[in-house]
Amino acid sequence: MLKVSGKYKFGPIRIFFKQTNFYGGLHAYYFFEWTGYVREAFFNDICGGLETISEGPVKMMTSRIEGSILDEDILFGDVIEAYFSTAKIKKVSFDVIVEFLNTRTNKLVATTQHTLVFMDMDKQSFAHIPLSIEKN
Repeated sequence: MLKVSGKYKFGPIRIFFKQTNFYGGLHAYYFFEWTGYVREAFFNDICGGLETISEGPVKMMTSRIEGSILDEDILFGDVIEAYFSTAKIKKVSFDVIVEFLNTRTNKLVATTQHTLVFMDMDKQSFAHIPLSIEKN
């Protein structure tokens, strides 16, 4: 059985026909799009809502994003689950790792990793990770 590292599960994500290519496989672009969905769902479900995080002068931005396709056997009708975890937690930034599992094959099919950085727009400088995020 596959072991995933994330503590927060997002899904199901169903693969629609429009998301596939000529050969019936999934376009890799969607993993980056879903990474944003997973991150926002985590903030909304666990950290008190994205509105709470973005109301003040401290803003969050992605400074880097990368991904790896681990298995291309993803077809129309498959169901994907995403698992969110964090790494490299520092004072003003942390990495978000999202692992994507194909439930049909029970295989890890892709991972994305991006770095979130926090900026205080009033002070025009880096800011500490907001408490609503840091405690989770």
